[in-house]
Amino acid sequence: AGAALDGGMAELLLYNTALDSSDITAVWNYFTNKYDIQYSLPTVAITSPTTGSTNSDLTNMTVTVAVADTQGPVASVQLFIDGTRLATAIAPPYQFTVSFASPGTRTLTAVATDALGISVRSAPVSVTISGAPPTYTPGSNLKLWLEANVGVVTNGSGVIEWDDQSSNNNNALLGAGASPSVLVTNTPNGQPSIHMLGANYNYFVIPNSANLEITGDIATAMVIQDNVPGQATFPWFQGGAYPSPNGFSILGGPPTFMRGNGVSQQEYDNAGTWVSAGVYLVILATQTGTTMTQYLDGNFDKTASFTLTPVDGAGNSPMYIGTRSDFYAFGTSDLSIAEIMIFNTGLQGTNMTNVQNYLATKYGFVVPSEVNQPPTAAITSPTTGSTIAGSNATVTIAAA
Repeated sequence: AGAALDGGMAELLLYNTALDSSDITAVWNYFTNKYDIQYSLPTVAITSPTTGSTNSDLTNMTVTVAVADTQGPVASVQLFIDGTRLATAIAPPYQFTVSFASPGTRTLTAVATDALGISVRSAPVSVTISGAPPTYTPGSNLKLWLEANVGVVTNGSGVIEWDDQSSNNNNALLGAGASPSVLVTNTPNGQPSIHMLGANYNYFVIPNSANLEITGDIATAMVIQDNVPGQATFPWFQGGAYPSPNGFSILGGPPTFMRGNGVSQQEYDNAGTWVSAGVYLVILATQTGTTMTQYLDGNFDKTASFTLTPVDGAGNSPMYIGTRSDFYAFGTSDLSIAEIMIFNTGLQGTNMTNVQNYLATKYGFVVPSEVNQPPTAAITSPTTGSTIAGSNATVTIAAA
Protein backbone atom coordinates (compact mmCIF):
# COMPACT_ATOMS: atom_id res chain seq x y z
CA ALA A 1 0.00 0.00 0.00
CA GLY A 2 1.24 3.47 -0.78
CA ALA A 3 1.01 6.75 1.08
CA ALA A 4 -0.17 10.11 -0.17
CA LEU A 5 0.47 13.60 1.13
CA ASP A 6 -2.67 15.08 2.62
CA GLY A 7 -1.76 18.73 2.90
CA GLY A 8 0.15 21.42 1.05
CA MET A 9 3.77 22.03 0.12
CA ALA A 10 5.19 25.49 -0.24
CA GLU A 11 8.79 24.70 -1.12
CA LEU A 12 11.17 21.75 -1.56
CA LEU A 13 14.97 21.87 -1.57
CA LEU A 14 17.13 18.96 -2.80
CA TYR A 15 20.92 18.84 -2.51
CA ASN A 16 23.48 16.55 -4.11
CA THR A 17 25.68 16.66 -1.00
CA ALA A 18 25.13 16.11 2.69
CA LEU A 19 24.55 19.25 4.75
CA ASP A 20 26.75 20.06 7.70
CA SER A 21 25.42 21.81 10.80
CA SER A 22 26.10 25.32 9.46
CA ASP A 23 24.26 24.47 6.22
CA ILE A 24 21.31 23.10 8.20
CA THR A 25 21.19 26.26 10.29
CA ALA A 26 21.26 28.43 7.17
CA VAL A 27 18.41 26.47 5.57
CA TRP A 28 16.42 26.58 8.80
CA ASN A 29 16.86 30.34 9.10
CA TYR A 30 15.84 30.76 5.47
CA PHE A 31 12.59 28.84 5.96
CA THR A 32 11.70 30.40 9.31
CA ASN A 33 12.26 33.93 8.02
CA LYS A 34 10.49 33.41 4.71
CA TYR A 35 7.46 31.61 6.14
CA ASP A 36 7.40 33.20 9.58
CA ILE A 37 7.82 29.88 11.39
CA GLN A 38 7.86 30.48 15.13
CA TYR A 39 10.54 28.02 16.12
CA SER A 40 14.06 28.66 17.34
CA LEU A 41 17.06 26.37 17.21
CA PRO A 42 18.92 25.42 20.39
CA THR A 43 22.22 27.10 21.18
CA VAL A 44 25.25 25.13 22.32
CA ALA A 45 28.73 26.18 23.49
CA ILE A 46 31.67 24.53 25.24
CA THR A 47 32.30 26.69 28.30
CA SER A 48 35.20 24.71 29.77
CA PRO A 49 37.96 24.35 28.79
CA THR A 50 38.34 27.58 26.88
CA THR A 51 39.95 27.74 23.46
CA GLY A 52 43.71 28.25 23.59
CA SER A 53 43.99 26.84 27.12
CA THR A 54 46.39 24.11 28.28
CA ASN A 55 45.49 21.06 30.33
CA SER A 56 48.55 19.79 32.21
CA ASP A 57 47.17 16.30 32.87
CA LEU A 58 46.42 13.67 30.24
CA THR A 59 43.70 12.23 32.43
CA ASN A 60 40.41 13.48 33.81
CA MET A 61 39.89 16.69 31.85
CA THR A 62 36.32 17.88 32.43
CA VAL A 63 34.48 19.28 29.41
CA THR A 64 31.39 21.37 30.24
CA VAL A 65 28.76 22.18 27.62
CA ALA A 66 26.10 24.90 27.99
CA VAL A 67 22.83 24.38 26.10
CA ALA A 68 19.73 26.57 25.79
CA ASP A 69 16.51 25.78 23.95
CA THR A 70 13.40 27.92 24.24
CA GLN A 71 11.27 25.01 22.97
CA GLY A 72 12.10 22.77 25.92
CA PRO A 73 14.83 20.30 26.93
CA VAL A 74 17.12 19.05 24.18
CA ALA A 75 17.13 15.34 23.37
CA SER A 76 20.90 14.87 23.59
CA VAL A 77 24.31 16.52 23.66
CA GLN A 78 27.25 14.81 21.97
CA LEU A 79 30.94 15.51 22.50
CA PHE A 80 33.37 15.27 19.58
CA ILE A 81 37.16 15.35 19.75
CA ASP A 82 39.04 15.83 16.48
CA GLY A 83 35.80 15.03 14.65
CA THR A 84 35.19 11.70 16.39
CA ARG A 85 32.11 11.31 18.58
CA LEU A 86 33.13 10.13 22.03
CA ALA A 87 30.13 10.39 24.32
CA THR A 88 26.48 11.37 24.57
CA ALA A 89 24.58 12.89 27.49
CA ILE A 90 20.78 12.87 27.50
CA ALA A 91 20.23 15.03 30.59
CA PRO A 92 22.00 17.90 32.34
CA PRO A 93 24.58 18.54 33.59
CA TYR A 94 26.24 18.19 30.19
CA GLN A 95 29.70 17.32 31.43
CA PHE A 96 32.22 14.76 30.25
CA THR A 97 35.50 13.56 31.73
CA VAL A 98 38.08 12.78 29.06
CA SER A 99 41.49 11.08 29.17
CA PHE A 100 44.01 11.31 26.34
CA ALA A 101 46.57 8.82 25.11
CA SER A 102 49.34 11.34 24.40
CA PRO A 103 50.14 15.07 24.56
CA GLY A 104 49.10 17.32 21.70
CA THR A 105 46.54 19.85 20.50
CA ARG A 106 42.94 18.65 20.26
CA THR A 107 39.81 20.24 18.82
CA LEU A 108 36.58 19.86 20.82
CA THR A 109 33.06 20.43 19.50
CA ALA A 110 29.62 19.70 20.91
CA VAL A 111 26.38 18.93 19.06
CA ALA A 112 22.96 19.54 20.62
CA THR A 113 19.92 17.79 19.12
CA ASP A 114 16.45 19.10 19.91
CA ALA A 115 13.17 17.22 20.24
CA LEU A 116 12.53 17.44 16.48
CA GLY A 117 15.90 15.90 15.66
CA ILE A 118 17.46 19.16 14.51
CA SER A 119 21.16 19.38 15.44
CA VAL A 120 23.31 22.44 16.09
CA ARG A 121 27.10 22.34 16.42
CA SER A 122 29.11 24.53 18.77
CA ALA A 123 32.08 26.65 17.83
CA PRO A 124 35.28 24.57 18.04
CA VAL A 125 37.52 24.81 21.08
CA SER A 126 41.24 24.12 20.67
CA VAL A 127 43.06 22.88 23.77
CA THR A 128 46.65 21.78 24.32
CA ILE A 129 47.14 18.60 26.34
CA SER A 130 50.43 18.10 28.18
CA GLY A 131 51.80 15.76 30.81
CA ALA A 132 53.04 12.18 31.04
CA PRO A 133 50.83 9.11 30.51
CA PRO A 134 49.79 7.37 33.74
CA THR A 135 51.25 4.04 34.80
CA TYR A 136 49.39 1.29 36.59
CA THR A 137 50.54 -0.20 39.87
CA PRO A 138 48.71 -3.47 40.58
CA GLY A 139 47.19 -4.23 43.95
CA SER A 140 46.60 -7.57 45.63
CA ASN A 141 43.16 -7.81 43.99
CA LEU A 142 44.73 -8.26 40.53
CA LYS A 143 44.86 -12.03 40.00
CA LEU A 144 45.73 -12.26 36.30
CA TRP A 145 47.57 -9.78 34.08
CA LEU A 146 48.49 -10.80 30.55
CA GLU A 147 50.23 -8.15 28.43
CA ALA A 148 51.29 -8.84 24.86
CA ASN A 149 54.26 -6.46 25.24
CA VAL A 150 55.85 -8.41 28.09
CA GLY A 151 56.06 -12.02 29.28
CA VAL A 152 55.54 -13.49 25.81
CA VAL A 153 57.62 -16.62 25.07
CA THR A 154 58.11 -17.52 21.40
CA ASN A 155 59.85 -20.14 19.33
CA GLY A 156 60.41 -20.18 15.60
CA SER A 157 56.71 -20.79 14.97
CA GLY A 158 55.06 -18.24 17.27
CA VAL A 159 53.91 -17.69 20.86
CA ILE A 160 54.09 -20.80 23.04
CA GLU A 161 53.63 -19.20 26.50
CA TRP A 162 52.12 -16.02 27.89
CA ASP A 163 53.36 -15.24 31.40
CA ASP A 164 51.23 -13.60 34.08
CA GLN A 165 52.50 -10.16 35.19
CA SER A 166 50.62 -10.21 38.48
CA SER A 167 52.33 -11.85 41.44
CA ASN A 168 50.30 -15.07 41.08
CA ASN A 169 52.19 -16.95 38.34
CA ASN A 170 49.02 -17.77 36.43
CA ASN A 171 50.96 -18.35 33.24
CA ALA A 172 49.08 -19.23 30.04
CA LEU A 173 50.60 -22.31 28.42
CA LEU A 174 50.12 -23.78 24.98
CA GLY A 175 47.02 -26.00 25.09
CA ALA A 176 47.05 -29.71 24.30
CA GLY A 177 47.45 -30.11 20.55
CA ALA A 178 47.49 -26.34 20.08
CA SER A 179 49.65 -24.52 17.57
CA PRO A 180 51.66 -21.42 18.50
CA SER A 181 49.78 -18.14 18.09
CA VAL A 182 51.07 -15.19 16.09
CA LEU A 183 52.57 -12.14 17.82
CA VAL A 184 51.43 -9.07 15.86
CA THR A 185 53.46 -5.89 16.40
CA ASN A 186 52.65 -2.19 16.10
CA THR A 187 48.92 -2.44 16.77
CA PRO A 188 47.14 -0.79 18.45
CA ASN A 189 49.08 2.44 19.22
CA GLY A 190 52.33 0.64 18.47
CA GLN A 191 51.59 -2.05 21.04
CA PRO A 192 51.63 -5.76 20.13
CA SER A 193 48.77 -8.23 20.32
CA ILE A 194 48.44 -11.99 20.08
CA HIS A 195 46.40 -13.27 17.15
CA MET A 196 44.57 -16.54 17.82
CA LEU A 197 42.87 -18.28 14.91
CA GLY A 198 40.63 -21.21 15.78
CA ALA A 199 41.17 -22.85 12.40
CA ASN A 200 44.88 -23.04 13.26
CA TYR A 201 44.12 -24.40 16.75
CA ASN A 202 45.60 -21.36 18.54
CA TYR A 203 44.73 -21.24 22.24
CA PHE A 204 46.28 -21.21 25.72
CA VAL A 205 45.39 -22.83 29.03
CA ILE A 206 46.07 -21.53 32.54
CA PRO A 207 46.18 -24.54 34.91
CA ASN A 208 43.69 -24.54 37.77
CA SER A 209 44.55 -21.82 40.26
CA ALA A 210 42.84 -21.15 43.58
CA ASN A 211 43.11 -17.38 43.12
CA LEU A 212 41.20 -17.57 39.82
CA GLU A 213 38.29 -19.50 41.37
CA ILE A 214 36.44 -16.21 41.92
CA THR A 215 32.86 -16.69 43.11
CA GLY A 216 32.27 -13.29 44.72
CA ASP A 217 32.79 -9.77 43.43
CA ILE A 218 34.82 -9.69 40.25
CA ALA A 219 36.06 -7.43 37.46
CA THR A 220 37.82 -7.94 34.17
CA ALA A 221 39.42 -5.46 31.78
CA MET A 222 40.82 -6.29 28.38
CA VAL A 223 41.86 -4.92 25.02
CA ILE A 224 40.67 -7.19 22.22
CA GLN A 225 39.74 -7.24 18.56
CA ASP A 226 37.11 -9.60 17.16
CA ASN A 227 38.30 -10.03 13.61
CA VAL A 228 35.14 -11.78 12.37
CA PRO A 229 32.08 -10.40 14.18
CA GLY A 230 29.05 -12.64 14.03
CA GLN A 231 31.00 -15.69 15.17
CA ALA A 232 31.29 -16.87 18.77
CA THR A 233 34.61 -16.04 20.41
CA PHE A 234 35.86 -16.43 23.96
CA PRO A 235 38.71 -14.17 25.14
CA TRP A 236 38.83 -16.18 28.40
CA PHE A 237 36.63 -18.89 29.83
CA GLN A 238 36.47 -21.41 32.68
CA GLY A 239 34.33 -24.44 31.83
CA GLY A 240 32.61 -25.80 28.74
CA ALA A 241 28.94 -25.43 27.81
CA TYR A 242 28.43 -23.40 31.00
CA PRO A 243 30.97 -21.21 32.80
CA SER A 244 32.42 -22.70 35.95
CA PRO A 245 32.65 -20.22 37.55
CA ASN A 246 33.31 -17.38 35.05
CA GLY A 247 33.81 -16.56 31.41
CA PHE A 248 33.73 -13.79 28.86
CA SER A 249 32.30 -14.20 25.38
CA ILE A 250 31.29 -12.43 22.20
CA LEU A 251 28.47 -14.64 20.98
CA GLY A 252 28.02 -13.14 17.55
CA GLY A 253 27.08 -9.73 18.91
CA PRO A 254 27.73 -7.65 22.04
CA PRO A 255 30.54 -8.61 24.44
CA THR A 256 29.12 -10.24 27.54
CA PHE A 257 30.33 -11.42 30.94
CA MET A 258 29.07 -14.85 32.05
CA ARG A 259 28.89 -16.55 35.46
CA GLY A 260 27.80 -20.11 36.13
CA ASN A 261 28.02 -23.28 38.19
CA GLY A 262 28.81 -25.80 35.46
CA VAL A 263 25.16 -26.69 34.78
CA SER A 264 23.54 -23.27 34.38
CA GLN A 265 24.63 -19.72 33.78
CA GLN A 266 23.67 -16.07 33.96
CA GLU A 267 24.71 -13.49 31.40
CA TYR A 268 23.66 -10.23 29.85
CA ASP A 269 20.92 -10.48 27.29
CA ASN A 270 21.75 -9.47 23.73
CA ALA A 271 21.61 -5.78 24.59
CA GLY A 272 24.57 -3.46 24.38
CA THR A 273 27.01 -2.40 21.69
CA TRP A 274 27.83 -4.85 18.93
CA VAL A 275 31.50 -5.15 18.01
CA SER A 276 32.88 -4.10 14.63
CA ALA A 277 35.43 -6.03 12.59
CA GLY A 278 39.02 -4.89 12.85
CA VAL A 279 38.42 -2.50 15.76
CA TYR A 280 40.20 -2.85 19.09
CA LEU A 281 37.98 -2.32 22.13
CA VAL A 282 38.79 -1.47 25.73
CA ILE A 283 36.28 -3.59 27.67
CA LEU A 284 35.70 -3.36 31.40
CA ALA A 285 33.07 -5.43 33.23
CA THR A 286 32.68 -5.20 37.00
CA GLN A 287 30.34 -6.83 39.52
CA THR A 288 29.82 -5.58 43.07
CA GLY A 289 27.09 -7.35 44.99
CA THR A 290 24.54 -8.41 42.39
CA THR A 291 25.10 -5.48 40.04
CA MET A 292 27.18 -6.16 36.93
CA THR A 293 28.10 -3.15 34.79
CA GLN A 294 30.00 -3.06 31.52
CA TYR A 295 31.90 -0.24 29.79
CA LEU A 296 33.26 -0.08 26.25
CA ASP A 297 36.06 2.40 25.52
CA GLY A 298 35.18 4.12 28.79
CA ASN A 299 31.50 4.58 27.90
CA PHE A 300 28.72 2.99 29.92
CA ASP A 301 27.38 0.08 27.85
CA LYS A 302 24.91 -1.93 29.95
CA THR A 303 24.07 -3.16 33.43
CA ALA A 304 22.19 -6.15 34.83
CA SER A 305 21.46 -7.92 38.09
CA PHE A 306 23.42 -11.17 38.47
CA THR A 307 21.85 -13.29 41.19
CA LEU A 308 23.21 -16.74 40.33
CA THR A 309 25.87 -17.96 42.76
CA PRO A 310 28.88 -18.98 40.64
CA VAL A 311 30.60 -22.25 41.52
CA ASP A 312 33.83 -23.81 40.34
CA GLY A 313 32.03 -27.09 39.62
CA ALA A 314 34.76 -29.64 40.17
CA GLY A 315 37.08 -27.27 41.97
CA ASN A 316 39.65 -27.66 39.23
CA SER A 317 38.51 -25.60 36.26
CA PRO A 318 41.45 -24.34 34.21
CA MET A 319 41.12 -21.06 32.35
CA TYR A 320 41.16 -21.16 28.57
CA ILE A 321 42.42 -18.17 26.57
CA GLY A 322 40.88 -17.92 23.11
CA THR A 323 38.28 -20.66 23.49
CA ARG A 324 36.45 -22.73 26.11
CA SER A 325 37.03 -26.34 27.20
CA ASP A 326 34.48 -27.86 24.79
CA PHE A 327 35.91 -25.81 21.86
CA TYR A 328 32.46 -24.53 20.91
CA ALA A 329 32.57 -22.67 17.55
CA PHE A 330 36.36 -22.81 17.76
CA GLY A 331 36.84 -23.40 14.03
CA THR A 332 35.45 -19.96 13.15
CA SER A 333 37.03 -18.00 16.00
CA ASP A 334 39.40 -15.20 14.97
CA LEU A 335 40.53 -13.06 17.88
CA SER A 336 43.39 -10.70 18.73
CA ILE A 337 44.17 -9.98 22.39
CA ALA A 338 46.50 -7.22 23.57
CA GLU A 339 45.82 -7.38 27.30
CA ILE A 340 43.67 -9.18 29.91
CA MET A 341 43.26 -8.22 33.58
CA ILE A 342 41.11 -10.12 36.11
CA PHE A 343 40.40 -8.87 39.66
CA ASN A 344 38.79 -10.65 42.62
CA THR A 345 36.94 -7.45 43.58
CA GLY A 346 34.62 -5.13 41.73
CA LEU A 347 36.13 -1.92 40.40
CA GLN A 348 34.56 1.38 41.38
CA GLY A 349 35.47 5.05 41.59
CA THR A 350 39.18 5.80 41.48
CA ASN A 351 40.15 2.14 41.06
CA MET A 352 38.07 1.80 37.90
CA THR A 353 39.23 5.17 36.57
CA ASN A 354 42.89 4.21 37.07
CA VAL A 355 42.48 0.96 35.11
CA GLN A 356 40.59 2.64 32.27
CA ASN A 357 43.07 5.52 32.03
CA TYR A 358 46.00 3.10 32.02
CA LEU A 359 44.54 1.06 29.16
CA ALA A 360 43.40 4.13 27.23
CA THR A 361 46.77 5.84 27.29
CA LYS A 362 48.67 2.64 26.54
CA TYR A 363 46.56 1.71 23.53
CA GLY A 364 45.81 5.15 22.14
CA PHE A 365 42.15 5.54 23.00
CA VAL A 366 40.54 8.78 24.10
CA VAL A 367 38.30 7.52 26.87
CA PRO A 368 35.41 9.73 28.01
CA SER A 369 33.24 9.09 31.01
CA GLU A 370 30.00 11.01 31.40
CA VAL A 371 29.70 12.81 34.72
CA ASN A 372 25.94 12.20 34.75
CA GLN A 373 26.11 8.41 34.57
CA PRO A 374 23.04 6.31 35.34
CA PRO A 375 22.51 5.42 39.00
CA THR A 376 23.41 2.03 40.42
CA ALA A 377 21.41 -0.05 42.86
CA ALA A 378 22.05 -3.28 44.73
CA ILE A 379 20.15 -5.30 47.33
CA THR A 380 22.44 -5.59 50.34
CA SER A 381 20.07 -7.47 52.63
CA PRO A 382 18.94 -10.23 52.55
CA THR A 383 21.87 -11.84 50.73
CA THR A 384 21.36 -14.20 47.85
CA GLY A 385 20.71 -17.78 48.92
CA SER A 386 19.74 -16.83 52.48
CA THR A 387 16.66 -18.14 54.29
CA ILE A 388 14.05 -15.88 55.89
CA ALA A 389 12.07 -17.14 58.87
CA GLY A 390 8.54 -15.85 59.24
CA SER A 391 6.30 -13.83 56.95
CA ASN A 392 7.96 -10.42 57.31
CA ALA A 393 11.35 -9.43 55.96
CA THR A 394 13.32 -6.20 55.68
CA VAL A 395 14.90 -5.56 52.30
CA THR A 396 17.77 -3.03 52.18
CA ILE A 397 18.78 -1.42 48.91
CA ALA A 398 21.98 0.57 48.39
CA ALA A 399 21.82 3.16 45.60
CA ALA A 400 24.43 5.57 44.28
